[in-house]
Amino acid sequence: EKIAKSQNDAIAVEDIVLDDLDAKTKEEFYEDGVLKTEVSLKNGKMHGTYRSYFPNGELKIKGKYKNGEKSGTWKFYNVEGKVMDKVSY
Repeated sequence: EKIAKSQNDAIAVEDIVLDDLDAKTKEEFYEDGVLKTEVSLKNGKMHGTYRSYFPNGELKIKGKYKNGEKSGTWKFYNVEGKVMDKVSY
């Protein structure tokens, strides 16, 4: 996963590398085993809910993909769980 900070310091997802085109979900973990990202897949493309988590397990980003493209409203949270930004696609 590549990340970039926008002008208001919200973290945005740029890219996720998909290794298995038959997979239904893609999950990545921190070194200590805590879930880092999860995304649903359809035909090898991101399709459905995307979630990214802080190392403490708190939700960092929640959004949806439709046929590999960001869709709908994405929410960006701080480590305390407060919504810091919303972006519509």
